[in-house]
Amino acid sequence: MEDDELLDYFRKRVPLYMMRYTIPRVIMREHANYRKTGKWNIEQSDLDFAALIGDWLIYIQMYLFGSKLEASKEKQLEDMRPRQRRSKFAAFYDTLGDTFTLKEFLVHYNSENSAKTVLRRLQKNNFIEKTESDAWRKKVDSIADIIIKWH
Repeated sequence: MEDDELLDYFRKRVPLYMMRYTIPRVIMREHANYRKTGKWNIEQSDLDFAALIGDWLIYIQMYLFGSKLEASKEKQLEDMRPRQRRSKFAAFYDTLGDTFTLKEFLVHYNSENSAKTVLRRLQKNNFIEKTESDAWRKKVDSIADIIIKWH
């Protein structure tokens, strides 16, 4: 199946080259006849020549680029892991212990008010619960895949 996919990939350019080399051949041979009758005569040998050009191009492309393209596709399939997009805040949340204090949370904030605002929002979204006056416990291990409502 993958060979067919590669072959189809390489076949896209071949008809252009088949015409590019066959049409001048016909014109050079039939020029005098065209001036007299106004018609081009396409012979079986012209069609055979075009097929030969097409077959050769497919062969040489598969020979030169096929293995590289196949290896590239295999590597792409190996690397098809879901992208793990993590915000800085999600990474910070993951570094917190199961229970943490306001002092531990403040490390990443400039003011106590901003830290408390974030803690209230996390509490409102049921990600943490307050255990003591300045201590909280995580209810969720990670918030990387969760959308937080900040309003």
